[in-house]
Amino acid sequence: MTLAVPEPTAYAEFVDLVARLRANRMPPPAERRAIRQRANASLDDLAEVLGVGKMTLSRWERGERQPRPKHRVAYICLLQALAEVARENESSQPEK
Repeated sequence: MTLAVPEPTAYAEFVDLVARLRANRMPPPAERRAIRQRANASLDDLAEVLGVGKMTLSRWERGERQPRPKHRVAYICLLQALAEVARENESSQPEK
């Protein structure tokens, strides 16, 4: 079976679709906060990157509000990257 290589525009649309589908897998609120904290990132850090207020992000973490579609994809991608940073932080800690 041979797969066709998509045109650049089609590939960009594919990447966007995959990102939007992944964004539908938003972690539960408590996990969002835990990921951020384990990565040693502040509310201010994430709010600035996402272009939202600190209180808005805090509400997302507490489950009082959900990100709007325009922020949802960026937020989930950021959480995924922070989860990786958190794993790196935890694996670099000396064992007790």
